[in-house]
Amino acid sequence: MHAQWQLTADAGVSHLRQAGLGEASALTLGANLDVLGDRTALQTGFLAARTSADRWTTQGFAAGALRGAQGRAGRLDLTGFLSSFAATSERPTVSSEVMAQARHGGSEAGGAVGLGGGVFSSNGGVAPLLHLQADAWRNVRANQLLGEASLVRTQLTAVPVPTRGSRLVPLSYADFSGSWRRDFAGLTLGALAGMRTGIDGIARVDGWATAEATAWITPRSAIVAGLGRTLEDVVRGAPRTRFVSVALRFAVRPQPSLTTRRGAVAGVVVAVEPSSDGRQRIEVRGAAGSRVEVMGDFTNWNAVALERNGGVWRTEWVVSPGLHRIALRIDDGVWIAPANLPRVTDDLGGVVGLITIP
Repeated sequence: MHAQWQLTADAGVSHLRQAGLGEASALTLGANLDVLGDRTALQTGFLAARTSADRWTTQGFAAGALRGAQGRAGRLDLTGFLSSFAATSERPTVSSEVMAQARHGGSEAGGAVGLGGGVFSSNGGVAPLLHLQADAWRNVRANQLLGEASLVRTQLTAVPVPTRGSRLVPLSYADFSGSWRRDFAGLTLGALAGMRTGIDGIARVDGWATAEATAWITPRSAIVAGLGRTLEDVVRGAPRTRFVSVALRFAVRPQPSLTTRRGAVAGVVVAVEPSSDGRQRIEVRGAAGSRVEVMGDFTNWNAVALERNGGVWRTEWVVSPGLHRIALRIDDGVWIAPANLPRVTDDLGGVVGLITIP
């Protein structure tokens, strides 16, 4: 099975106000590796911040998913998550979790409900956690909308009491958030806002919001700017933070950029029609080049070369009825979405088209 992958590295500066660091400017370094297969997915990330006072915070995570077979009622996914957060002169917080999700819908719209459990260690203590989560998403042209509700129940180690030792006290809280993302040619904008309400340990209602812009100035380098306010994440160990940041991002595999030839992209369209023996004829028009390739979920993300017949590029492939993702590449350039199809961002940050087979 062929898998897509993407490796990026960030280097930048931030001005932040964070518990344990105070208000300071910091150098930041980060890296992310994403691997996406037909039925599996892996995401890893690392971020470090160093202030002028020679204080550090580091955080990293790894998430792996097994995707069930798609049925009429949806599919079942199993996800594992491991994270760590550490600061200078403090013990790291390590969290692990496994979640089962029932998902319904497709790339354009859908929803999911998940139940997970795990443990986390902080300040030398270990506590269990229970996590209930619900998601809903909708893609409207190039706009991606996501809503999420999350309920976390865990325990915290109370302050030691003389002659009694320390004890675990329950802590529950609910988070509600909504996010928006829009992809242009080489430019991505995103925003997230949420609210937390506490049960048991946290009585107040609090909120957070972040915004980010990524401009790919070349197919393998981008400028990333962000700002916002985040709340404390007890389970992950991350403190409450306010930040403004600017970074350079470098990618191993190319992305659609601001320097991508607009004419070559805007005029490229795709059509899929029934052929014979259950196959579909895939035709690409408007591609000015000597080689055209197509890939999608129906090819297991393997690149398939098309044959040229005049001004039309063709191939035949077995494509099952339903909603599919598709991308094109001309002369070994970046993968693009056909101009005549709705576009979404895939799990690796690339832009693909959506096509429905009746």
